[in-house]
Amino acid sequence: MPASHTRPQQHTQSYNPGIPPDLATLEPNTLIEIADSSASRFAQIDQLKTNQLRNVFAHIIEMRTDYRQALVDGGGTLGDAAIEALKRKLILLKPKLAYAKGRKSKELSNFYTFMIQAIDATVNSKSNIQQAFENFFVLMEALVAYHKFYGGKD
Repeated sequence: MPASHTRPQQHTQSYNPGIPPDLATLEPNTLIEIADSSASRFAQIDQLKTNQLRNVFAHIIEMRTDYRQALVDGGGTLGDAAIEALKRKLILLKPKLAYAKGRKSKELSNFYTFMIQAIDATVNSKSNIQQAFENFFVLMEALVAYHKFYGGKD
């Protein structure tokens, strides 16, 4: 192919948050380490603003409320319908993240990578979907807390 017809090289994502393929397998200490290191990067290097993080977190809070209600309704376990509804809401967060990244590509690029990995590791859990959702919610809460700790600005 002549040089005039080659595509410009795109930069590959070098950021890897270290989220395992199944979020249910994530141990508490590792979960906190991932949230801590990612939040530090988002606040100090990427300059992710607190309101950008909170916009996404607001959707996650709604999902957590639905999750808790489903647990109450299911007597402490999630039924198949509740699991599918929660998975659907989580998957539908991806286009919102893509839109936000499209608007603020520099600040949200690594956060987008983090969120996509976390969502996929939750909805694709093979070992314990309930634990995967629990870990997802804790991971997001820890991310917000550490982001503020590292000086995330409004």
